[in-house]
Amino acid sequence: MRDLIWVVLEFGIGLIEMIIYLSFLAPRLYNVKKTSSIKKIGISIVASVIMYYMGDLQIPFIIGLMLKMGIIFATGHVIFQSSLQDEILYTLFFLVIVYLIDFLVIAIMGGNKYTVTSKDNSELSAFYVQLGLISKFILFVFTKVFFKVDSKKRICFTPQVNILMYTSFAIALVSAYALSSVFFNLIGKGTFIINLCITIAALGIFCDNTIIYFVVQKLSEWLEKEKEYEVVQYQNEVLIKETLEKDEMNKEVRKIWHDFNNHMSCIDMLLQMENIEKAREYIKNMNASCQTTYMGIRTGNEMADVVVNQKFMLAKAEAIELIVKGELQEEIRINQMDLCALLCNSLDNAIEACRQIEDKEERKASLFLKMYKDYLLIDVTNSVKEEVDKNKKLVTTKSDKKRHGIGMLSMRTVVEKYGGNLEWKCENKQFFLSIIVKNITI
Repeated sequence: MRDLIWVVLEFGIGLIEMIIYLSFLAPRLYNVKKTSSIKKIGISIVASVIMYYMGDLQIPFIIGLMLKMGIIFATGHVIFQSSLQDEILYTLFFLVIVYLIDFLVIAIMGGNKYTVTSKDNSELSAFYVQLGLISKFILFVFTKVFFKVDSKKRICFTPQVNILMYTSFAIALVSAYALSSVFFNLIGKGTFIINLCITIAALGIFCDNTIIYFVVQKLSEWLEKEKEYEVVQYQNEVLIKETLEKDEMNKEVRKIWHDFNNHMSCIDMLLQMENIEKAREYIKNMNASCQTTYMGIRTGNEMADVVVNQKFMLAKAEAIELIVKGELQEEIRINQMDLCALLCNSLDNAIEACRQIEDKEERKASLFLKMYKDYLLIDVTNSVKEEVDKNKKLVTTKSDKKRHGIGMLSMRTVVEKYGGNLEWKCENKQFFLSIIVKNITI
């Protein structure tokens, strides 16, 4: 009966390790297949049974280690069916952590002392079950606290980084195997100093691999953020270029209005010459040139005027009531491209949200601008078709998902650049966006 209890406990330790592995792997993989909890538990139990009985086989340790790695990897792949590269990489790292924690616990608790190994089978099983429970508890703490990741921010490593990590973790496994072979071959023979040196070496391997993992992860996050910033920068450059091109067109139109008297004289001359068709064509061309412009809104800043008036006409074409209030300074220290990015993206998002509303009477948006001391305040409010959950990520409603949906990222980039703040909320089908940035030169 006592032996059966230890068998169940040993099997339970293996099952705990498998569950920790799956919880470690899940948030790090892309495109994970959804599997029911019952199926996960069933597959985990089968894998744990196989690994338990595999321990009774008289096979070399290194082969047993490779078989164990294969079973654990196969279990993860059957459950998640994600990228083989990522699954192998994180399985290797997990095994390094498991193996070294087990080894360190045994070494610290004196698992190779003669007084321990000379115990009868029942006492020895009890001792190693206790060590197993301690090591799995430490493993659980490490994976949940030190290796915790945000599933929404999965990192995609480059092929070069993958090769580096594969090599590092493989070397760690081989090194840990070599150390453990020396350790267990010194049963009853090793001095305290030798065992201490072996333990320190194992701890060093453990720390090195942990540091490599964190450094590579942070470096990959930084590179990914740099790519996002490059995309945002390019988008902002295109945005301001388009805005300025439209402004040049508007200037031409304003020239026409400035020369209105001259145009009237030309039309009058054509009428006196009874050339009615030419006069009509002249008037038609004037109308075509003037109908695309509108500069009725004045904020006090030329760049803001260009953007706001363009978006006002765009909103009007979509039957959206856009109200603009507030004023800015003509000379503000914020980069013109950044100001353009904030106004264009915030108003584009508002207009796009209003376009989704079928009842045109409900399509309403507003913009409020204000300079307060050394800060620029931008508040945009618009109607929305459906409530937006504050706890969920904002998703673009535009049809081209790849090219759009970057507006909020662009605004956040500018806000971070100027040490400002961006907040949003949605209440009663009204979306509120509030931006505050320092009026400084960068």
